[in-house]
Amino acid sequence: MGKHKTGRNSKGKPLGFKTIIKPSRKAVQTHYQKLKGIIDSHKAAPQEGLIQHLNPVIRGWCNYYSTVVSKETFSQMDDFLYWKLARWGRKRHLNKTGKWVARKYWQKVDNRKWVFATRSEANPMQLRTHAETPIVRHAKVKGEASPYDKNCKYWSTRMGKQPGISKRVARLLKKQKGKCAHCGRTFYEEDVMEIDQCDSFPVKPLESTWILRHKQELGKNPFGVTKTTRYRWRCKSAPRGVSRESISPIEETGYQIGEAGIKGG
Repeated sequence: MGKHKTGRNSKGKPLGFKTIIKPSRKAVQTHYQKLKGIIDSHKAAPQEGLIQHLNPVIRGWCNYYSTVVSKETFSQMDDFLYWKLARWGRKRHLNKTGKWVARKYWQKVDNRKWVFATRSEANPMQLRTHAETPIVRHAKVKGEASPYDKNCKYWSTRMGKQPGISKRVARLLKKQKGKCAHCGRTFYEEDVMEIDQCDSFPVKPLESTWILRHKQELGKNPFGVTKTTRYRWRCKSAPRGVSRESISPIEETGYQIGEAGIKGG
């Protein structure tokens, strides 16, 4: 390995090599044979039916290998799948040219070209590609954390579910990576949380508008304003990107941000 990064053993000693986990050749061949079988069994089926059968297989296989070094393998599978679909289209239209077949079955969707999709302008059904699956590395468990140490916030952030915490709170913890949506600080075991709306409260609450933040508390002003009245603050610090001067405390109701347009309450 020389000056490049190398793997280390449990004692920190360099090994001279680095282990890279990739999808095996057998797994790639098995997956390709499965895609090939689906395409061959849908020679006379419409394009929508073929896409409906291919997408679940591609999604499941990519999600399984999304935590290892598989980006290059995903791109290769997309190349193999393209040529197989090209043959599928040519066999369906023996009297047409390859250019005509390409225009019929491959479209331009948004900024993406050569998308195997239907010609519907409103909501075209498109084939999922392997390469669009994001690679998410497996995060090691922090320190001596254990599912039995009653640290529900940490395990909810990590897993998206945890006994003792509602499903909605657990999903928001995982979505926000364990941080407050208002001040950006990490939730700790002793912190009290509450669910709020990120924008003005809609007529019908939507899950996409929910955020998790520190619960309002009664106490002294955390910014050092010396007054005898009590103040209620949503977080222990100012929101990200907001200066202390732009915040004016409101007795018993929280705070408001002048130009930012955010109000406590």
